Amino acid sequence: MAYDLLIKNGRVVDGSGGPAFYADVAVQNGKIVGVGKFTESAARTIDADGRVVAPGFIDHHTHYDPQALWDPLCNYTVQNGNTTVVVGQCGQTIAPARPGDQRVNGVNFTWGSIAEYLDALGQRRGVNVGALVGHSGVRRYVMGEAASERAEATAEEIESMKQLVREGMLAGALGFSTTPKDRDDPAGVAAEEERYMLGSVLGELGTGLFQWLEDSFREGIRAYGSCISITAGPIFNLRLGLDVPQDEDLISPHIMFAGMPTWDSVMARPTPERMRAFRDTEIRRALSAEAVEGTVAQAAPGTDRRGSPRGFFNRRWDLVEVFMAHQERNRQFEGKSVEQLAQEQGKGIMEAFLDLSLDEDLETHFLCVDRNVDVDSQRQILGSPYTVIGTTDGGARPDTMDRYEYSTNLLGYWVREKQIMSLEDAVYRLTGKTALMHELHDRGFIAPGKAADLTIFDADTIASKPREPVDYPPAGANAKHVRRGAIGIDYVIVNGEVLLEDGEHTGALPGQVLRGPLYQG
Repeated sequence: MAYDLLIKNGRVVDGSGGPAFYADVAVQNGKIVGVGKFTESAARTIDADGRVVAPGFIDHHTHYDPQALWDPLCNYTVQNGNTTVVVGQCGQTIAPARPGDQRVNGVNFTWGSIAEYLDALGQRRGVNVGALVGHSGVRRYVMGEAASERAEATAEEIESMKQLVREGMLAGALGFSTTPKDRDDPAGVAAEEERYMLGSVLGELGTGLFQWLEDSFREGIRAYGSCISITAGPIFNLRLGLDVPQDEDLISPHIMFAGMPTWDSVMARPTPERMRAFRDTEIRRALSAEAVEGTVAQAAPGTDRRGSPRGFFNRRWDLVEVFMAHQERNRQFEGKSVEQLAQEQGKGIMEAFLDLSLDEDLETHFLCVDRNVDVDSQRQILGSPYTVIGTTDGGARPDTMDRYEYSTNLLGYWVREKQIMSLEDAVYRLTGKTALMHELHDRGFIAPGKAADLTIFDADTIASKPREPVDYPPAGANAKHVRRGAIGIDYVIVNGEVLLEDGEHTGALPGQVLRGPLYQG
């Protein structure tokens, strides 16, 4: 028998969590047909000697809902070994949609229903895509503009929303997603009971994942099942020239100093006055006292208009990085932390930070890793068998955040360097466990009959590359996208075809829309 693809001599980590073993993997018609030793010929043979052969990683919390329509690879998740992404998280979806809702830049809407959207996703696929039914999507479809204003839906509206969830699941959605109350989207406006009522459709159907963000765990989630996703920490884009009124929510995620009195006062000023304040010696001293010398307990946390905490900057200036300099003369500082910059220039932290910002008229972009920075705590969380590792959030904020590297960071930093878990357990967390969680029973494992989604990598070198800005045309002229690739990944194989080889796209488009168990075609 001649195989389509034969991977020889690899160290197979099969996604089950069991011990690695050396074997060949034979592929025919997009499926794994054998794991063992084979002498038959193949249309293509890959020598994986010295490499790990693992199931393709599953990026299970993304917002590629629009991007997947024009970007078949869902960059840059595939460069980090992912062969499947799941869209529709946090209740935020672009289906179902009425004509008046179709306002996403760069997207040619050809659908109204969830079923039609899933069909549109399947037209040009590099990576596989699965989708959840989003709470905001169905609420907006049923209630129109009132979805963002009225908490209490009528009984008739609830029934209409439940029917949309039901139809989405029958069309092949993998579950239902929502978001905590008091967020500025339709799902966040909704009364708490509405979440349970819509989620009850999954119980009625006997299948599906219920995705709910972290606030639900603090208040006690009812027994629908849950998914906790852990990353190294949120990464935010910080630019001191951002002109946002002080009471706008946008200032909270972008300005990590919110709630610190002097910072609040300065950031509320027009840019010219702000620059004058940043040059003032006494004001600098106050800014430094709050953001450098101070402690979290000393700084008033402040709240946004919903009463949620705003000020949580951890004062880890070694984690505030110069991401994108505005002036060519300052490009030499990109990739360096503010702490490193201060040490090299013989300045204080605040002096180095503000001097660079002022030199560029406050246009310098910094990246800030904001939370989850305690290594011992992360070790405990990641090591828990109840933790589902993931959440690139890919596609949500391509210009300000990047978590594409969670898989390579886990394998390189946490497994190889910190040794918090075995390689086999890490691969299980990235593949088999996530596949089972989404009821993707034909993925996530290396075994005969499973889909040939495979990632071949060097366990001794796998790591994430430094982040870098790249042009991002869909977002407009001069827009930038945060890119973070990987090293140590030789091949990414989707449904039996090599999608990436040494980080480069082969031109193949073998991806599929992955549908849940209720879908009947």
